Amino acid sequence: MTLVEWLVWLTGSAALGILSEKIVQIIKKLRPGIVDELALGLSLIGAAVISFIAAQLIPWAEGLPDLVAALVVWLASQLWYYLEKWLGTNGDIGY
Repeated sequence: MTLVEWLVWLTGSAALGILSEKIVQIIKKLRPGIVDELALGLSLIGAAVISFIAAQLIPWAEGLPDLVAALVVWLASQLWYYLEKWLGTNGDIGY
């Protein structure tokens, strides 16, 4: 997956659902006593912000050299891996 493809994916509805669930998990890990509805609302806002930022970065990413774009995608995948490890979910969305 190229950087532009990944950014386009982040603007889609599937990514909004996945990001929202991960943000809920992060919020609940950091604040275990938070009300579920508040965590959900915050996660939806956070996912929407990430989607908006991704949409704004698409034109910028199209001009990047292939090596730099590949490094950005690799870095994002590493961050996602360590986030999964920290959450203890191993790719499970929590249902």
